Amino acid sequence: MYLYLNSYLWMIYAAVTIAATMLFALNEFCTLNRGNTGYSEHIRKKPVKYVLLAILFMAQAVLFSPLRSYPSDEYFIVLNLSHFITLHGSVIAVLCFINLVIAVLSSISLIKNESNASSFWKAKFKLRIFTVFIILFVILCILSGKHNVLTNYVEDDALSEQWFAWPLPYIILGSVLYLAPLLIHLSNHIYEWLDTETSSSGKKSI
Repeated sequence: MYLYLNSYLWMIYAAVTIAATMLFALNEFCTLNRGNTGYSEHIRKKPVKYVLLAILFMAQAVLFSPLRSYPSDEYFIVLNLSHFITLHGSVIAVLCFINLVIAVLSSISLIKNESNASSFWKAKFKLRIFTVFIILFVILCILSGKHNVLTNYVEDDALSEQWFAWPLPYIILGSVLYLAPLLIHLSNHIYEWLDTETSSSGKKSI
């Protein structure tokens, strides 16, 4: 049963976090295209939300810290398996709520600040570059979840393997959202490089 709980928690967390990341990135790209400024300058103009993302990046590690040492013998004295499941689910619920709020705020911002067709096309192209980074991080999360498997014996000495019971996959995926400005900055540079290369070769600018 706990195997399925872990899988469901991971799928819910991954869906919410990836959606929030993509909406945040699309909003940032559209805003950047409208302003015609560099991303570093854009961040300096309104630094508050980027500071909050950095705080959330550190906060997720703090929230997951009680789960790191499970299932050592000493830890069982204070925290049994049922408490671990409850705590694990509670941490994921809190982070899902935070990420959902980011997704909603990004959606509202996109709706309020509609872009013209050219600006939106550029944002979509940059988002495709950004998506490559997302896919790479998701693969890393799955490999991490598969590698760090929690195993224990259940009834009739059957071996139970529990994927995504450890914090690392959640921290990696959460970091993609909370450190998204760095990936957006990199995606923007890649887009500009591709645009320059395309223009210099005599082809139509992307």
